[in-house]
Amino acid sequence: WALDIGRAVAPAILRSLIADPSSAVRYQAVRAAGELQISPAEFVSLLDKTPDDPNYRVRAALANAVRGHRAPSPEMMSLVARLGREPLTAGGQWEKYDREFERYLARWAMETHSAETAKMLESDRSLSQENRLLVILALEPGKAAFSLVKELPSLSRPLTKDELTLLSSQIGQPAVLEAF
Repeated sequence: WALDIGRAVAPAILRSLIADPSSAVRYQAVRAAGELQISPAEFVSLLDKTPDDPNYRVRAALANAVRGHRAPSPEMMSLVARLGREPLTAGGQWEKYDREFERYLARWAMETHSAETAKMLESDRSLSQENRLLVILALEPGKAAFSLVKELPSLSRPLTKDELTLLSSQIGQPAVLEAF
């Protein structure tokens, strides 16, 4: 935090802080990477493992860092999309809450940068189906409903409330009506 206030955080320093065993230090490093507005390529290089960080706060900081970035890239949006893990149906109350809040932050970041999100969805074939579904929910409703309909045949879980709401709001589209 002290380095960030003085704007003395170089990418090399961030790289070591992001790899620190302390989740509090990793959180501050991810937050600083967003506030310093480092280039998209440097951002992706530094934070490529952050979506898999074991700490919820560190992953949440990634979504916030991307949301606040002035010039994100589709590759940055791909990092955020990887936060879209399947909603939990079992487990403790706080684990479920944290998962939903993480998905909310990721979706907010993707909605904030919708053009980059749409480009990422068209080009990134490495996303899991659950990641793609969260990205789809961040798109403009008409395009999102059409994309969601294409995912339905391979979906192995029930639709979420957000997915059903999206589809029902676009029931006038022939493809959506046919899917229902």
